[in-house]
Amino acid sequence: MRVGTDELADIALGATVLGTGGGGDPHVGRLVARQAIEECGPVELVPPAEVEDDALVLLSAQMGAPTVAVEKLPGGHEPVASVERIERELGRDADYTMPMECGGINSTFPFAVAARKDIPVVDADGMGRAFPELHHETFNVYGVSGTPAAVSDEHGDSALIETGDNERLEWLARGITSGWVVSPT
Repeated sequence: MRVGTDELADIALGATVLGTGGGGDPHVGRLVARQAIEECGPVELVPPAEVEDDALVLLSAQMGAPTVAVEKLPGGHEPVASVERIERELGRDADYTMPMECGGINSTFPFAVAARKDIPVVDADGMGRAFPELHHETFNVYGVSGTPAAVSDEHGDSALIETGDNERLEWLARGITSGWVVSPT
């Protein structure tokens, strides 16, 4: 299925309902995705069953207080920069992207990444709803590491995070996005 600007409204509405109010303002994510699709073209949405077993699927998301994104709109290049940072670390390009969670801004950000990277979006997410912390997602329940992970900002700065567990990943990523990192020990 091809996703263009017309389909984004339905995706954002569905994400809002499934996200149960979490995940940020869907309008902001829709604006970012719309701009990318207008500039780069529609995005292919593929069912999980069509993803090859050896495919590299990188998740795309925004982290931090959702109200900040309303006050200062993201440029849209931040999640692309994070995906590209992980690609450099792994030495290979992503085959797909997908939402980290179903909710607000994070259900539509992957469409911006997909349009700009010319890769498909997997029609799935990490939880089936919005969640408050990275280690609360379904991947963690099954022992899937969230690292390497990358956090990028509007200035083109990025941080690569590698940790032994996803709870520590949450702690470090949250510290970076809020402007502080202080060792708990």
